[in-house]
Amino acid sequence: WTVPEPPALDPGAEEPKEIAAARKTADKLAAQQAQQSEEGGTP
Repeated sequence: WTVPEPPALDPGAEEPKEIAAARKTADKLAAQQAQQSEEGGTP
């Protein structure tokens, strides 16, 4: 099938939900890892 070409990147546009969700998950993981390293635990 054909895939529509992506819209032009608009610097002022809101980021897609998928990216926002992925960023939230990545931030959560990073926070957990930082917490573990502060406690001296092994990953």
